[in-house]
Amino acid sequence: GLSVNESWRQVGDALDTVLEKADKYIDETKRARNSLVNEQSLQYLDDAANSKVSSTRKRITKPQLAFATPVDNSETGPFKPLLSTKPHALKSLQDSLVLIPAEEGVPEHYGNPYEYEILNQEYNTSLLEKSEPIPSKDWTSTKGLWVDSVTTLRAMIESLKVQTEIAVDLEHHSLRSYYAINCLMQISTREQDYLVDTIALRDSLQELNQVFCNPTITKVLHGAFMDIIWLQRDLGLYVVGLFDTYHASRALGFPKHGLAYLLETFAHFKTSKKYQLADWRVRPLTDPLLAYARSDTHFLLNIFDQLKNKLIEAGKMSEVLYESRGVARRRFEYNKYRPKVMSGNVYCTEERATPWKSLMNNYNIPYELEPLVISLFEWRDAVARREDESPAFVMPNQTLVTLVSAKPVDAAGVLSVSSVVPDYVRTNAKALANVVKSALKLISSGASANKSFSMEPSSLSEMSNVVSRETVEYFSTLFASLKKNEDSEMCKVPSAQNVFDGSSKFFGNSEFWNNGFVSYELTKRVLANEKDKEDRKSEMY
Repeated sequence: GLSVNESWRQVGDALDTVLEKADKYIDETKRARNSLVNEQSLQYLDDAANSKVSSTRKRITKPQLAFATPVDNSETGPFKPLLSTKPHALKSLQDSLVLIPAEEGVPEHYGNPYEYEILNQEYNTSLLEKSEPIPSKDWTSTKGLWVDSVTTLRAMIESLKVQTEIAVDLEHHSLRSYYAINCLMQISTREQDYLVDTIALRDSLQELNQVFCNPTITKVLHGAFMDIIWLQRDLGLYVVGLFDTYHASRALGFPKHGLAYLLETFAHFKTSKKYQLADWRVRPLTDPLLAYARSDTHFLLNIFDQLKNKLIEAGKMSEVLYESRGVARRRFEYNKYRPKVMSGNVYCTEERATPWKSLMNNYNIPYELEPLVISLFEWRDAVARREDESPAFVMPNQTLVTLVSAKPVDAAGVLSVSSVVPDYVRTNAKALANVVKSALKLISSGASANKSFSMEPSSLSEMSNVVSRETVEYFSTLFASLKKNEDSEMCKVPSAQNVFDGSSKFFGNSEFWNNGFVSYELTKRVLANEKDKEDRKSEMY
């Protein structure tokens, strides 16, 4: 029979085919409509890339294995900033890396070492003056420079130092890492686009703080609230002088606030969503992926010019700069040291202190089985930390629920709960059986969970991040229709029942479906700890 990865690769390939064709037909329809309805013609990313998305999925070695500094998810202390030097400092590095004692509801922690500079450095005065927008360089006749060595990095930094403004964006990967990893950084000047390999240069990029922390160089990013976290957590980079075009679009009252809207409206460029969920760890990156990444920053400085003029005319520049400072001063923190009362300035991967409760609520798991659910959650988390995998990759929620329902007490029982068993579950079947057995003993002895559990969520922020059964039914129908086309180019796909029972590749492992701040429940999920987070992801593109 097929292996787990091979089986789910077929599912992914089938869906890629469906989505690619749908995207193609939608784009063709829009192009035809644009040619008939208005004079303005959009330039399309696919035309420029002149290539299709490959349905081949590469099995790659995890980049973390080659990191000079091994990944440590043990959380033996609060997150300490990676800074070794502090360019453009108003407050010394020594004074900025002070451990702040615990206060009520807030564990001990290190602050953002550039917070004082972010809040007190003045922006470049050019932000306050209207100017003629500078056209972007022609898309089809320009290329991005690949930066993957210290030599090319330093050459890029020298070229950035003389700029008044630069555009920046990031691509990251979360499925095969506990806290996710930066994979690519895009930087654009008025003359040149750069594509920085943040995997190869992971331990060398702090030199970029010479530019990123220089307040006279405006850093233009769109929706930077997560980029700021990824920069400091993985690379030791901070941003002083941030201009967030997302907040500019909100201040100006645009009907949409995504980058795609800005690209279409101000740059007349149509990007494509088909590359959003690509595996950015793969090397070399394909031409379509490089084009997609470059398009995120290539036009952004011209868009910035136009937004700047509109903000000055509307008298709203100070509002946008205030919001941008708020984004730039955010800090990353480990789950173990998350404040009890979350603020907009702190980001932790785990949003809730008791995430298993929403899972129990969604699947109507009896209260008396809570010790078993907690035990499986703790096992999954421990393995994910040790192996630097996302918990969803180690054991999808649906697999966890199946184990709770079946309660297997031997390895054979664990392996039989589903026809498709995730790798980590299969190789640790005996250990998982012991986890179940121990939890059942606690339950039979009358042990109860430490905290009370209500079958009704206490707030919208406790809505589950797993896929609802209505959604499963929808995909059951989809897979049934795909199954009928076994002899077509879509090939064979696993049964819908297999997808629901063992879904390690589609439902459980997808970065898209397990994002830390998006829920795909039928009821919209709102997270109370981050302003505007509920619409941030949907507005990105």
